[in-house]
Amino acid sequence: MSWTRLTIAIALSFGAAGCDFFKELEGNESETGEESSSETAGESTGETGEESCMLGVNDACIAQDLVLTCEQDSDEFVTFDCAAACSPNLNVSCITVSGVQGCWCAAPGPNKLDSCSELEDCLDGCGAQAYESCGDTCFARTDSQTVRLLGALIYCAEQSCETICGQDPGAACGNCLWDARQGLIGDCALERSICDQDSNGDPWP
Repeated sequence: MSWTRLTIAIALSFGAAGCDFFKELEGNESETGEESSSETAGESTGETGEESCMLGVNDACIAQDLVLTCEQDSDEFVTFDCAAACSPNLNVSCITVSGVQGCWCAAPGPNKLDSCSELEDCLDGCGAQAYESCGDTCFARTDSQTVRLLGALIYCAEQSCETICGQDPGAACGNCLWDARQGLIGDCALERSICDQDSNGDPWP
C-alpha cells in the first residue's frame, strides 16, 4: 500500500499503510501547470492575496481525491489529483497523517469478498499495519467500488475532525476519527449508512 506524503494520521483511526501507497506531494512539479493532463492535478489556483502559501503548512484535503498544496518553486496554491497520483492503483481518500496531507492508494482485488464494513473491520484489525502488507491484504479482498465507499466515509470523518486533529494529532484525534466513522459525531450518517448497507453477494469463499 502507500501514500503520497502522509505518515501516520490514519494510524490513529486504523493503523498505518504499506505498498508504498502514501504518495509524496513533494517532487511532483511535473504535475503542475500545462504539463498536467488530468482535470485538476497540479492546476494552480494562483496566489491568495498577498500571503504566499507554505508547503506542509497550508496543505489541506479539499475533496476525497484532491489535496490543496503549494507548488515548491512558486509558493502558489495548486490542487494535487490523488487519482492521478495513485494510478494505476486506486485512491482511497485524501487523508492527514501526523499533520501531513496525502493520498492513500490501494490495489483492490478482482473479486468482492468483503463488504465496506468488512473492509473497515479488516483495516481496524491491522492496527498500525493498516498501511503495510496487512492493509494490502484487506484491500485485495474487495473491489474498487467498495474501497471508494469506505474512502468516502474516511474522508467525511477526516473533515469532521479537522479542528481536533489539528490541535491534538494523538489520542484525541484518533478517538474523534473513530466516533465520526461510527456516525456518533460530525455529519457522516449518510456515508456510514451506505457503507453498512453494502453487502457481499459474490459466491466467493
